[in-house]
Amino acid sequence: MNRLALSYQLRSATIEDAAAVHALLLASREQIGLAERFVNTQYVQWVGSECSKGNVSIMTIGGLGIAGAMILDGDELAYLVVSPGCRKHGIGTRLLEHAKTMRETVITETLMTNEAMQKALQANGFHPCDRRKTNNMCSFVWQR
Repeated sequence: MNRLALSYQLRSATIEDAAAVHALLLASREQIGLAERFVNTQYVQWVGSECSKGNVSIMTIGGLGIAGAMILDGDELAYLVVSPGCRKHGIGTRLLEHAKTMRETVITETLMTNEAMQKALQANGFHPCDRRKTNNMCSFVWQR
């Protein structure tokens, strides 16, 4: 994918985007440790609710649809995903930068096995912290 030839747009997700955001989360489930139970209409509705609250930001590319999404609930970056075909084009970095403009503090977790995300967080000013919810996760914090 040629970065220069494509038109990127970062915007708040709408309720109409909920199914596509949910599908993107599912496409990345192994990397983000998404529970199997996430595969049902209840969670599509939850994503829609987060969209309605203004907690979901998406990055679109030209007419290709949603290339990346993040769910920022308060200070917690609950999810950040990039479509497998759009990785390594700065989309995740742009979403992280956007999160940092919206909050004084951003806290997130990633799987201990997701070294790419850990490196991306640290490259964007996040530091490890001790806030794990489960043993297979590691936590990071960014503060202005």
